[in-house]
Parts: sequence; structure tokens; C-alpha cells
Amino acid sequence: MSNMDDFKLSSEVATKRIKTECKELLQKKPIKNLELKTIKDNNYGLISFSLNDNQYCFKMNSNYPFDAPKLFINNLSHHEYLDLKTERFRKTFKYLFDMDCLCCNFELCQNIWTIGYRMNYIIDRLNDMRQFKLDVARKILADQIKDKYLISDIDLDSWLFGHKL
Repeated sequence: MSNMDDFKLSSEVATKRIKTECKELLQKKPIKNLELKTIKDNNYGLISFSLNDNQYCFKMNSNYPFDAPKLFINNLSHHEYLDLKTERFRKTFKYLFDMDCLCCNFELCQNIWTIGYRMNYIIDRLNDMRQFKLDVARKILADQIKDKYLISDIDLDSWLFGHKL
């Protein structure tokens, strides 16, 4: 964190907000290796850190918080990270959560972004999205077990996901 004092974007508002959010992250989450870098004539800032075996990198322009940041998790954009790779995964996700896409329901989508969102909240929401993907995988595995070993009218879904359906 030694470079927080040196971090400066062309916008004083963005600089102050990012520094404040970094301090909040340090207080609220067990992050490691926080780094702040300024690139492209102080028009972009990179904020990177490790948390729970994941590497996060926020790319924020000088219009932040009015523009949503770009987020990379383990060198994947949040779009790639949240992508529902197969048709079966997408159909199961739709069945469980009545949503078509994780990205379109994530706060970094330009249609949802507001200046009230902070990095801390985005990470919490990303964890929620990760849990959605785990639930989809559990549902697919439960369906495979049901197809192979059980009769099809056993309602495993309400037992596994009763609070969600």
C-alpha cells in the first residue's frame, strides 16, 4: 500500500474516491498485495490485490465513479468470468434464477451501474454470482444422479434449492 500517496488521476474526484475505497477494502476484507498504478497520462488507474486465492484488478478511468470500472478476476474480464459457457448451463440458470445472463444482472453492467456502488460491494456481489454458478453446477449434477439412479418424479430440486425456487 506504500504507493497510495503517489496515486493520482487527472480527476481529483476519482482519485479521492478510489483512495477512500481502497482504505475501506483494507479495513473490511483480508486483502493482500494492494497496488495502485496510474497509466496513460493519469487517465486510468489500476487497483489490484489478492483476496481468497483470487487476483482482482479494477481498471478505472478518470470519470469514476460516474463510469463503471472494468474488473478482471484471475486475468479474466468479469464478462468471461461470469459467462455461462454451455446451453445446458444457461437453461439451468434460467430455471433456477429466472435470469438469462449473469453479466446483465451484475452491477458493473452500464445499464445498472450507479455512483453509489463501491469496490467492496462489487466484490460481495461477485461472490453472490459465483454462488449462483455453483448452484447451477449442483443442479446439473443432481439431475444426472436422478436420471441414473432415481425415478424422475423425486423432487430433489425442492430439497436442494427449496429456498430459491
